[in-house]
Amino acid sequence: MMIYSQSSDCIRVSNGYWECEHKKKCGGTIDSIRIFNAWNTNILVAPISCRVMVSASFLDLEGPVEYRDEFDRNAELEVCNSTDDVIIVKSKARLVTEKEKFSGITVVTEYFYRINRISVRRRFIFGNDSVELNRITAVTIPCIPQLERRSEERFSRN
Repeated sequence: MMIYSQSSDCIRVSNGYWECEHKKKCGGTIDSIRIFNAWNTNILVAPISCRVMVSASFLDLEGPVEYRDEFDRNAELEVCNSTDDVIIVKSKARLVTEKEKFSGITVVTEYFYRINRISVRRRFIFGNDSVELNRITAVTIPCIPQLERRSEERFSRN
């Protein structure tokens, strides 16, 4: 059975074996995943995020500019639907730089939590004044090194 709890800045979703936490100050993204019977600690090094990148011209001293949903400190976050079988969490975040410069692109993300999986659907909304892109990364999942090593060991045996 899926359950959730909600506060003014956070939504937690759990099935008793794992728990995911979304935070408004991190773009409404999944900021924490805990697997209770394994580590019972956050297996993410940073929030799960999406990003877009703008290439720099040779005159730009700062180099390429990266805009992420996790940098939006005031994202919209809500539970849209909740049954025993599925919980849908929806976030709406602006893609901004670390210094909160807006790209003109908004991302709407729906997380479908089921007992055995999480599905993610993202929609990028481009405004009239959005930046010109050269790269879009729909999802980045930065996991703890122990999890990466364990996966490598498992797949190298096959």
